[in-house]
Amino acid sequence: MSSTQEIRPDSSTIPSVPDNYSEHVDKHVCSESKTEAPGNKSEKKKRKKRKKGDPTPQELNTQRLLIDVVERLPDAAMKIFSISFFLRLILPFLKLTLQESVYRFFLGMISFYTNLTNKEIAEIAECSPRLVSRGRTEVAQKRAPCVYRQRKTGTGRKSKMTKEVMAEIKRYVELRSYGPCTQGIQQYTIATIKGCQGMLKRKGHHLSRGTIFAYFLAASIRCRMNKKLLYGNQKTETEAQKAIRHAQFDLINEYLSNIDDPSKIILSVDTKKKEILGQNAAKKAGFTLQGKEPLSEDHDFYQPLNVKTLTGMDDLLRREEGKGIPYGIYDWLMNKGYVNIGITSDTPEFVRYSIRRFMPEILKDHPQARELVLLCDGGGSNNSRCTAFRYQMALLSKEIGMKITVIHYPPYRSKFNKIERHLFAFISKNFERSQLINLQRVLDLVRSTNTSKGLTVKAEVDPGYYATGKKPTEEQMNLFSCEYFGPTKDAEHTSKLSYIIDGRTIKDSDIPADRITVFDLKENFDLTKKEKERQKEEKKQAKEKRQKARAEKKACEESAPKVKKKRGRKPKPKSASAAEPESQAVA
Repeated sequence: MSSTQEIRPDSSTIPSVPDNYSEHVDKHVCSESKTEAPGNKSEKKKRKKRKKGDPTPQELNTQRLLIDVVERLPDAAMKIFSISFFLRLILPFLKLTLQESVYRFFLGMISFYTNLTNKEIAEIAECSPRLVSRGRTEVAQKRAPCVYRQRKTGTGRKSKMTKEVMAEIKRYVELRSYGPCTQGIQQYTIATIKGCQGMLKRKGHHLSRGTIFAYFLAASIRCRMNKKLLYGNQKTETEAQKAIRHAQFDLINEYLSNIDDPSKIILSVDTKKKEILGQNAAKKAGFTLQGKEPLSEDHDFYQPLNVKTLTGMDDLLRREEGKGIPYGIYDWLMNKGYVNIGITSDTPEFVRYSIRRFMPEILKDHPQARELVLLCDGGGSNNSRCTAFRYQMALLSKEIGMKITVIHYPPYRSKFNKIERHLFAFISKNFERSQLINLQRVLDLVRSTNTSKGLTVKAEVDPGYYATGKKPTEEQMNLFSCEYFGPTKDAEHTSKLSYIIDGRTIKDSDIPADRITVFDLKENFDLTKKEKERQKEEKKQAKEKRQKARAEKKACEESAPKVKKKRGRKPKPKSASAAEPESQAVA
């Protein structure tokens, strides 16, 4: 039969396509032949995720469309056009767009469902008759083509990851692993892909980094950061302490649920990180004019504040020395922050003056308040086990005229304090891109802190001098009432995390004198390391001098001539009866 002859086959001579052929093809192409309804959410959840190398939905649709076109070819296209005309029209396009396996399968279906020979189809398609024969065989055996890979499974270049190489890599990783052993694998390893590649190269195995990385992935070895989920007392924490921790958080949530109560002021308080002042380098880069980058020191050294040369508050704000200690107060209901910036020490007395300084501003927003609730962590200046903190809170209660409820967060859980995320986080963002040259710069950055949700911050500088090491006496602790409550009242846990302090009964005569400022000091309160070493050396020399004087005195006493004492018994004193006859004889 000539290839140029027009052939219009009779429909009775064309074999019919099996009814279940498309279902058979779908079954072999993808296990997910039946798509779920778009509205059925439960079926969507059960659908498995597509693995790497599996066909995409677009590829599956292309394959189904191809099979559908081929099935309808005898009934539609062949009745309108001649076979040769149709093939000459469509085959050049299909050869450019389809993969080799799909194109071969298409030619095989034409050979299987028409009366054209393989040689005639090969002449029209400009290919080898053997290619058409292979496609016809695949159609007869109902082997659908794979639309998402060119080669068969198992073909291609063989992998160099042999059992010997895997054993070498495993040994290399084990020798560089440490930490607790879980399921036969140690927790940490210092092995690297580059080092493993060099080791294999020295032993004659040339593997790429991607191949070694694939082995690491197969062995569940990943490059990950540490998970900060362990707390300081988690390993030694008992069941009773866990119950106390949960109950303490429930108590905090109970107070926060009643935040709209007008009779209570709920404040979250804490001390931010101390900031060193001076021309130190900023943590992150900020936008500046080109060529006008601010200069900074090579190393961030702390230079103590010299109070002997201070002339006033303006001079203190301009000094490029010392440190800033921001103590933050966050009002939950009004979304306002208050920051008191100290310059000496973070003590309970500093906490008391910081809260007292901003209480007039806070009371303007809460005119009906009768109780102050403080949420703070359990360490630092507001330590839950510090008697000085309770005493200073009692003095604050006397000064503001209301009782104070203090609720501490459980140990090692201070990060759940809301002031950390609602106030300090935004202040730190301002600090990151700027040099904290002096207190005026710190003050401006804190005051400029705001958010899109309406956060406003007020800040002041506190020039007060707060000495460390002050402890209240027993008499001072008996001047006020401290009532413990909450989950730690009847438990064995020693720390008392919740208590109510009422210091309104303290007399005015029992209140200590107000703190002094740094302008009243005659000597520097913050000494340098060299100055401390010098004072320590002076004390040591004074001690050696006293010891030397004692040794000389002892040597002098030993060298002096000793007076020999007469040996014998001391004469006994005469009795009164024996003395009477003697006196009579004298008379």
